[in-house]
Amino acid sequence: MSGPVFKRVAASLLGAGLLICLFLAWRPSPFMSEVGFIPHGVGVWADANPNLRTIIPFIVLGMLGALLTGARLRRLGALIFGLAIFSALLEAGQAFIPGRNPQLADVAFGIGGALIGAALAVPISWWMRRRLVKRWNARATRAVATTGATWRKRPASVRNDD
Repeated sequence: MSGPVFKRVAASLLGAGLLICLFLAWRPSPFMSEVGFIPHGVGVWADANPNLRTIIPFIVLGMLGALLTGARLRRLGALIFGLAIFSALLEAGQAFIPGRNPQLADVAFGIGGALIGAALAVPISWWMRRRLVKRWNARATRAVATTGATWRKRPASVRNDD
């Protein structure tokens, strides 16, 4: 969206988020309070609210993916579809892990979270694009003012209007 650095950071965060979701979904124990890198209070809250703990990571993934794709409608559809498949694969994988049971409701919560995240990212993306256009226009105006160049059409003899 705003350059290669932003895209690299967003892609890295999205990849890390997908890997963390994969790790947490395919652990033998469903209790988040037992995970070492999650603060104990957050883990206890997540164990008390199992539906919200499914939605929140997908909200973040939906936002990151939408910002990474520029929040374009066609790309958002592909993003939501991809996150829906990812959510379904996470739940399907739990069928093969002792102590875990897949639930269709978790897939629905994952899809809902991705939709919410993508919807939240659209105005942010719009604002970032608008801000960048203003910045680029200001730079172009300054460049013209400092060099003395003018904006004009090339003569007809030089144009190639085939």
